[in-house]
Amino acid sequence: MTVEITSVTSAGDLNRERVVMKASAKGNIGTYALFQAISSDDGLVLSGNIPYAYWFADKDINRGDFIVLYTKQGTQSEKKNKDGTTSHFFYWGLSSPLWTSGTTPVLLSAPDWQFGTPIK
Repeated sequence: MTVEITSVTSAGDLNRERVVMKASAKGNIGTYALFQAISSDDGLVLSGNIPYAYWFADKDINRGDFIVLYTKQGTQSEKKNKDGTTSHFFYWGLSSPLWTSGTTPVLLSAPDWQFGTPIK
């Protein structure tokens, strides 16, 4: 993977709660999705229901860039860092905190995908 989760910060505080990731190579963050998964008491991710998923918008990223996904509402933006990297900010758009005891972020690289016919 070229993007790795580094931390979940300020869990439980909607205004500050975020998942921080870092790119180890150049790529497009739009090939990634982040899931809120349920975890067992020993920290393993359980299969089954995925309560929330966030699919990142297409955006080129460079090695060393940070990708920050806030739980709250906001507008996608970026900021140049003093070391020449960029911090890219994304917003899930939720109205309550997401990261609680018993949940785990799971980052999925999905460069190839397809969708079916909408259910009517």
